[in-house]
Amino acid sequence: MPVRVSINTDSLRRLNRGLAEIDPDLRKAVGKNIKSAVRPTAARILSRIPSEAPVSGMRTGGRLAWSKPRVGVYATPGAGRGSIARIEIFGSKPDRRGGFPMADRAGTRSNFSSVRRKHMRQTRTGLVQVRQSRTNSGQILARVLEQRYPLSAGGKGGRFAWQNFMKERPFLIRQVLDVIDGYVKTVNRKGLR
Repeated sequence: MPVRVSINTDSLRRLNRGLAEIDPDLRKAVGKNIKSAVRPTAARILSRIPSEAPVSGMRTGGRLAWSKPRVGVYATPGAGRGSIARIEIFGSKPDRRGGFPMADRAGTRSNFSSVRRKHMRQTRTGLVQVRQSRTNSGQILARVLEQRYPLSAGGKGGRFAWQNFMKERPFLIRQVLDVIDGYVKTVNRKGLR
C-alpha cells in the first residue's frame, strides 16, 4: 500500500511565520532539525549505491567514468509550494563525471535515436570533427544495466537513487513530521495561533 501524506502548506507557512515572530532563531532551528533528521536516511540511501562501476566500460577514465556519488540534504519548511525536505544524489563534483546519472537513468525514456550527432573532439593534435553516424550503444548500455540493476517504478524511476529512496520514504516522512509536530507544540504553548 503506498504511503500518502498530506501537509497543509498554508498551515506550515503560518507555523513558519509564528516561529519567526516568537524567535527567529527558533525558525532557523526547524530547518536545522529537519536536516539532521533527514541526514541518516540520505546516508543509508547513498550506502546502497554500488561503489564499483555497474558496467566494465565505466571503470576506465573519461567523462562517463563511475565514481561514488555524493548526497545533499536540504530543508525548506514553509517556503512556497516546494518540498519541506529534499535529498539530492548527484555525480562526483570534483571531476564532474557523469557515470552515476547516466547509469541511474539509462533507459527510463526509451527514445533511442540510434544516431550519434556531429560534434568536435579534442585530440593530441587539436580539434577534430566527428561525423554523424549510426550507433546503438545507448540501447546496449540500457539493456545490460537492466539485466544487472532493474529500473524501479515500472521503468520510470532510477536504478539506484529512486529505488532506495522509496524504501526509506515512510521512515523519512515520520521523522520530518515528528520535527514539525514538536515545533507546532512549541508555538501553541506560546499562545500563538
